[in-house]
Amino acid sequence: PAILKVIPDQTSPDSICFFHRQTSLNNIYYLSDKNLLKLADNVDAVTWRQPLTGEDSHQARLMVIRYPTESAAAEAMKDFAGEFLQKEIPPAELRNRPIVARKKDLFTGAFLQAHHLVLVFDAASSDGAAGILEEISERISLQKREEGRGNNG
Repeated sequence: PAILKVIPDQTSPDSICFFHRQTSLNNIYYLSDKNLLKLADNVDAVTWRQPLTGEDSHQARLMVIRYPTESAAAEAMKDFAGEFLQKEIPPAELRNRPIVARKKDLFTGAFLQAHHLVLVFDAASSDGAAGILEEISERISLQKREEGRGNNG
């Protein structure tokens, strides 16, 4: 699936999981009994473990989810931010900026970009969480540009 192209090359293949359903996610990383991320057969999701810059040997859990529409991605972001991050974010502020919250002793963050929701769990710092969200978002943008060039030539 095309969504796998957003994973950094140095990622250990053993940590990569591609999935569509809430039950699969909860076997990989438990979020909630509710389907906060609006996962379904028409939604592609991938998760992997990755060390973050400046966080020694600590590995965060990264997740990228691609929805069939931008509105479906925005709805999932709204639910995730409100229920999991415990942050009420005005709709105008949901897009194209990282949202990070402390969860116990670690940080969780989310970034909404068009059809994609990028998530990071278990980051050791707020800056590390925000940085990786922006890095993966840039990989998504680059992938879209490359796909656009491929369709025109």
